[in-house]
Amino acid sequence: MFIIRYSELGLKGPRARSQMEGRLIANLTEKLRKKNISAEIRKESGRIFLYSDASTPEVSECISGIFGIKSFSYAEETDFNSLEDIISHAKEKFSAEVSGKKFVVRVRRFGEHQFTSIDVEREVGGALFPYSSGVSIKNPEVRIFIEIRKKKAYYFDNINRGPGGLPLGSQGKVVSLMSGGIDSPVATWMIMKRGCPADIVFVSLAHPVDTIEFTEQLIRFCDRWCNGYDPYVHIVDGSVIVQSLNDSQLFTYPNVSFKKVLYRLAERISNESGSYGIVTGESIGQVSSQTVENLYSLSMSIHVPVFRPLVGMDKDEITLKCSKIGALPMESLGEFCSIFAKNPITKIRPDQLDKDIVSDQMIENILAGETVLRGSEIGQYHDQLVRENAAKTTIESPDFIIDLRNKEDYNQWHYPGAISLSLNDLTRFSSENPGKKYLLYCKKGLQSAAGAVMLSKLGNEAMFANIEYMKNMKRRKE
Repeated sequence: MFIIRYSELGLKGPRARSQMEGRLIANLTEKLRKKNISAEIRKESGRIFLYSDASTPEVSECISGIFGIKSFSYAEETDFNSLEDIISHAKEKFSAEVSGKKFVVRVRRFGEHQFTSIDVEREVGGALFPYSSGVSIKNPEVRIFIEIRKKKAYYFDNINRGPGGLPLGSQGKVVSLMSGGIDSPVATWMIMKRGCPADIVFVSLAHPVDTIEFTEQLIRFCDRWCNGYDPYVHIVDGSVIVQSLNDSQLFTYPNVSFKKVLYRLAERISNESGSYGIVTGESIGQVSSQTVENLYSLSMSIHVPVFRPLVGMDKDEITLKCSKIGALPMESLGEFCSIFAKNPITKIRPDQLDKDIVSDQMIENILAGETVLRGSEIGQYHDQLVRENAAKTTIESPDFIIDLRNKEDYNQWHYPGAISLSLNDLTRFSSENPGKKYLLYCKKGLQSAAGAVMLSKLGNEAMFANIEYMKNMKRRKE
């Protein structure tokens, strides 16, 4: 059996606490059901007890993914009539474990008994002492825990951390802008930890390439953390955004205006879904679009609250948290902002941002082709995309190799014979050279993937790569 603990819920008033305990148990029950684990759950003051014949790792994995759970322990439950019963069972259970090791005994007691917690610690410690190498309060090799409630005692030697927070679904719903990177999954996780169900908006700039990468990451995220709410996932084709924002005659400040488009898309979906705000993975100063001045102007461009859980975190902290929650992407094509990083503005005023007009019609056109799924359907959708796009992965003897990086990087190193172009140049170049085979590359792959999609829509054969692939290809030819 398992002892499950929570802390923050216990500070609520009786009515709110009861509702949140009920939500937590419902979420845990749903997770166990999804994993086909049969279990019995009962609640006492400040504790939830779970009984199951399933394997300990399987049940532990389920418990550790439930928001609201502070910690849990795999334990043994026994009945007792006297202090001597507790001592006898502790000696039987732990004498071999403490053999030749330093140990400590910790006891918590609830209810009326003829002994105190300190009495139990002293007596159990004395019974186990002859088998050990001594007691160590500060640096024990073995920690023994006994929890006593009425006429039952629980024995364990482990305390596993849960995510903490509030049960998912105990607060209002939000819409989260999520990419295939590191920041936005962590931001989504942190807002969910506060009890908020989160619908997901993913803006694809190079569909299906970046969508496949994103859905692979989202499958793992939903399976681990979306317990108690099956989110709506909005997958939006943003290729028109790439083309529009790279046109300097239409947009003067693309690094910030791109974020404005994302905000507007999320705002529209938030309003239509009855959500209470949007969530972003922004942290102050991390990139040019995330200065305080730019975030202020962006917030002024919409009429719903913007929640930024990562606002005070640095990249190392975010990456560490992403790793801990199991949300790191398997590979990364790079960040969206890299596409619009040329001549970035860091202190835009609201009136300047307003000059880059993101019209209602533009938002309507982008959302007209969105794909809306539930989180539970993402696996099937991902597999379908992979099957449909697995046939061709290379181009033999391309007519043109295009380097989409900036001129400085191009001059420092480029693949022999590669032509330096920007995304905005591709439409013109392909119209002058129709029906050709193109191999595009950039630093990490996102720009070249977006360019390949653009050229394919214009009737060309196009593939994409990153700089490392091109360097390896050059070495192989040498």
